[in-house]
Parts: sequence; C-alpha cells; structure tokens
Amino acid sequence: CLFPLVGAPNRLLLPFTAPTGLPVRNLLENKHGIIHTYADTRNGDPIYGGNVYDGKMNLDPAANSNGLDRAMRAIAAHPNPKRVLVVGLSGGAWTKLMTGLSSVTEIDVVEINPGYVSVIQDYSHKDFLDDKRVKVHTDDARRWLRLRPEFKYDLIIMNTTWHWRAYVTNLLSEQFLRQLDRHMMPNAILAFNSTGSVDVLRTATEVFPHAYRYSNFVYASRTDFRAETASAGARERLLAIRLQGQQYLDPGSPPVAAMIDLIMKTPYATITQDEKHSGRKARVITDENMITEFRHGRGFLR
Repeated sequence: CLFPLVGAPNRLLLPFTAPTGLPVRNLLENKHGIIHTYADTRNGDPIYGGNVYDGKMNLDPAANSNGLDRAMRAIAAHPNPKRVLVVGLSGGAWTKLMTGLSSVTEIDVVEINPGYVSVIQDYSHKDFLDDKRVKVHTDDARRWLRLRPEFKYDLIIMNTTWHWRAYVTNLLSEQFLRQLDRHMMPNAILAFNSTGSVDVLRTATEVFPHAYRYSNFVYASRTDFRAETASAGARERLLAIRLQGQQYLDPGSPPVAAMIDLIMKTPYATITQDEKHSGRKARVITDENMITEFRHGRGFLR
C-alpha cells in the first residue's frame, strides 16, 4: 500500500518529520519492507529503503545533490554505449539520465522491490517508465542474469547501497562481479558504488584487469578506459545528452562547467593508493566471508 503524504490537496500529513526537519512525502510498505521519501524542493526528495538512504529524486546537474557526475563518468568512459543494465532502480533518476543517450537502444532495470516503481509515479521524471527502450524487471539480479546468459551490455550501473548493510554481499562479492563480467561486451564498463569500502575496489581488481575509483564509485572493465574518459569524444557525449528534447548539460552554467571538468579531469584512484590511505591491506569480498557486513564495515572515505 502506498500512502502519499504531502504535496497535493487532500493528502494526509503525518505528525512527524524526518531527523533533517523535512516532512515525509510518501510512505510505502510491502513484503520487502518500507520505502519512504521526504519533501525537499531544494535538493530533490531523498528516498529511503528500510530506513537507509537510497538516493534522491534529483536530475538537476547544477545541484548534483545525488552525485549524478558518477553516472556521467561512466558515460564519458564508454565511446558508444548501446545496451545498458541498471541493477537497483531506487528513485529512478539515474535510469532517466541513461535515456538521454541517443546511442542507447535498450535499458534493462532489475529491481527486487516493485515498491520503488510505485513511489516514482509521484515524480515528474516518471516518464522514463514509458520509454520503449526501458524494461523494468522485478526480480533478484543474480537469478535474472543466470536465466539470461545470452544478454550482453555495454554499461552496467549499480548505485549499490551501503557496503555494511545486510545481504549487500550479494552485489559486492567476487562471485557476483564474475557473473556480471560474463554479461559484459569486450569494452563494457561496470560502474558501482563502493560507499567508501576499500575491499570493494580490491574485489573488482581481482576480477577485472582495470578497476579504479572516482569519488566513491568503482569503474571496472577488461579494457583501459582512462584515456577515453578525458577525451574530446567524452565531452561530446556529455554535451549530447538530451532530456525532454533539451540539452541536459549547459556548459555556460558555471556549476555545470565545473562538474564537466570534474568528470573529465579528476584522476582515477588505484587500489594501491586506497590501501595506503585506508591504512590496511584490503581483502576480497566473497559470498562466504561477507566481510563488509561482519568485519570491515567502516569506510575510509571522508
């Protein structure tokens, strides 16, 4: 059941607010748990799953309150992405962004909780759900991929939840990364959130010849994509993004211009650098050790 709480006439406003002082906008409960959003007109409504932050309903690149530059870094790193896999829908902003690429012909979204689709209906970017290129599949990502060995992708995006959460090993382990690798084209890019865990980057280096970090995201591939990220072609791809028929990134906007420079010019961090910064030797996450959930749950990024 979905309870829309604020933002339209005749809606119920619960007599409590978020710790941040924001009123609750939507509250949904199903067999998977609880999803809720807070009303934040300035930065985009934050969305929470199981009472843990899951992202923001924001597509304003100037605000960039939900780290859109991390998704655009993946776009910059691949010269011609056509098929995209998004693991985890959350608020849908990143999937909406992927629809702005003219080269993209298919976007598969695998989300285990159908409640996120219901919550998105209350937001203006919901139209991506009607895009014929987008298919949302309600399933466990491992099972869904196992049943489709022939599916191959140019970009795989996972804005993974916190590395210390229960069951997150299912998305961070060496076994799952190897499963994703089998679904990647030769020059495909995998981009996923490390949420500050050095073990996540170490695990990626165990599977892929090239795995590096930008911000709190890991970018991994069988080909070296670093030069492409800083190329003139990368800039052209970013400026070619169109949403609702309009150019998405305005290079004349100082915040947007600064973000484009950030995306293209910030060096990738290596596992050697991150291990030195974290002060310990990183370990490979496996289905068996589940180390981010039980041993190394504290991140090193500040």
